[in-house]
Amino acid sequence: MKLMRFALGVRFASPGEAPDLTFAKACMEALFRVLTPKDVEGLRFYGGLDAVTTPGSPAFIAVMMGGSLKRTRLLFEKLSAVLRPMLCPEKPFIENNRVAHLSGLVYYGQGQADGTLSGGENVLGLICG
Repeated sequence: MKLMRFALGVRFASPGEAPDLTFAKACMEALFRVLTPKDVEGLRFYGGLDAVTTPGSPAFIAVMMGGSLKRTRLLFEKLSAVLRPMLCPEKPFIENNRVAHLSGLVYYGQGQADGTLSGGENVLGLICG
């Protein structure tokens, strides 16, 4: 995963040792319920296990990448207001420098104007709104 522009990672607290596909889908669906098609358009979405940020407390991380600093801040405010109870108590959000240390994330695709993702492994069938 090559970082381009600003990246925001949203860390969901995992109920077990490592998040499975069912948990990953639930997390991404929660994220996409908060976002609008305009929010996701042009952003690239990744997801997977984050065992690096807080060793010993693995989490599912959803990464959004490719927006401006202003856009990323607006997304942070929007997501924080709604998703905070589902997120890790320690470091619920991470930015570029910490996202850069993650590996093995799945590329879900790039956000389109209709709220769907294209060009990636959109195995979760995500549609926002």
